[in-house]
Amino acid sequence: MKKYFFFFTLLVLISACHKDNSHVFSKNKVGELTGKMTPEEVRATLKNENLLDLKKVSGIVDQSIMEVTDEKTGRKQMILIFQPGKDTLELYAVEIVSPSFRSNKGMGLKNNFEQWRKNHRIKRAEKTLRHVVVYVDDLNAILEFNNEDLVDQARNKTLSEADIDWIQKDATPRRIILFMN
Repeated sequence: MKKYFFFFTLLVLISACHKDNSHVFSKNKVGELTGKMTPEEVRATLKNENLLDLKKVSGIVDQSIMEVTDEKTGRKQMILIFQPGKDTLELYAVEIVSPSFRSNKGMGLKNNFEQWRKNHRIKRAEKTLRHVVVYVDDLNAILEFNNEDLVDQARNKTLSEADIDWIQKDATPRRIILFMN
C-alpha cells in the first residue's frame, strides 16, 4: 500500500511541476511561435487560441497583422506582425499587450524599469515625441514607455538619444515588441 501511495504522490508532483510555456517569451520566440512562420503555420500552432483575420496595413513597409484575443474576455493578448518574405508572408514581430506574458526571466508589462534592468541586458534608449523606446538586447525586443515616465529634468530634452537613467525606476512599459528575426 505504501508503494502505491509513493507512486501516486510522485505522479501528482510531476504533473504539478509541468509549466505552461505558451505565455513565455525569449529571443526570437513567443510560446511556440518562432520567426519566419507563415500565417498558416501560426494558425496551426495556435489552434486553441482565438485568432482574428489577417489585416493588411500600409506604411513604409507593407505589413499584415493578426490579433490574438482571449476567448473568454475578448481582450487582446498579442498582435502578430507579418512582412512579405521570399514567397509568402513571414512572422516579423510580436507585440505583447497582455500582462499574462512573461520573459524567460519572469519580466512582463507589470514589472517596473528597475526590475527589467536587473534581469535583462538594456542596450540603449531613444526619446520620440510621445514615448521612450528602450532596446532589450538579450530579447531582441523593445520596451515602450510614455514620456511622462521620464524624470522631470529629462522631459523637455529634445535629443533622440536618451540616457537610460532618465527613465523613472518605477515606470512600467506600455507595450513590448519582440522582433522574430
